[in-house]
Amino acid sequence: MKKDICNALLLHSITVIVLISLIGCTRVWMDPDTSVPASNQSIANILVNKASYDSSGVVVVGKVWDLRKETMTDEENRVEKEYTTFKLADRKGNYLDVYTPGNYELSEGDFVRVTGIFQIDYNDELRDFENDITAIRIEPWKPTVLFWLREFEFD
Repeated sequence: MKKDICNALLLHSITVIVLISLIGCTRVWMDPDTSVPASNQSIANILVNKASYDSSGVVVVGKVWDLRKETMTDEENRVEKEYTTFKLADRKGNYLDVYTPGNYELSEGDFVRVTGIFQIDYNDELRDFENDITAIRIEPWKPTVLFWLREFEFD
């Protein structure tokens, strides 16, 4: 009887240890359609080092302005597709254009965190380079005290 209790206690202990070790190995699942390997960057840093970030995943935070929600007709399939564009600006007015398919619930002046791919595109008509982010994920974001301290650090 004592041996059965010891064996049951040992089996129970091993089970608990295995379960605890497996829980520590799990990661939060991320949808591959909405995730991209990206680094946190400031808008100013991207604009200064455009070539370094071309076709790279970036995460930037800023304020939404010049928000436009439009539709585009696909000539081939005759299907209307919605898309959203806006400028994402930092405190000093530096901005990047953001494009994303679909219609997001955004308003002028919202603070957001954008995860996407930064690209440098050459516009033949304007004979100029356009810097834009094709957004994969847009999340609401609230500036913290540390954010404002970092923003004022180089003034």
